[in-house]
Amino acid sequence: MSPEAQALMAKTQADIQAQQAKFQADMQLSREKAALELQLMREKEMAKLQLEQEKFKAHMALKQEEFQAEAKLKAMKVGAGITSNIEIPG
Repeated sequence: MSPEAQALMAKTQADIQAQQAKFQADMQLSREKAALELQLMREKEMAKLQLEQEKFKAHMALKQEEFQAEAKLKAMKVGAGITSNIEIPG
């Protein structure tokens, strides 16, 4: 084999190896990017869920306070002898 052919073959092999290394690096980068995007989506969904839970807790606390205030008002009306429009469940 001539020296020119050997040099061309060596260059071709080096080019192929460089392309393979670039492809592997690109694939690794794509995998890492996909994993990061998935993690970000999980974190966003968890944050949404936590926000909804906090909203629900706040709503329930408000309803409980409203109920207690209404019960207190009814008790005060009963104590004052005002019985119109008072519904006592039971």
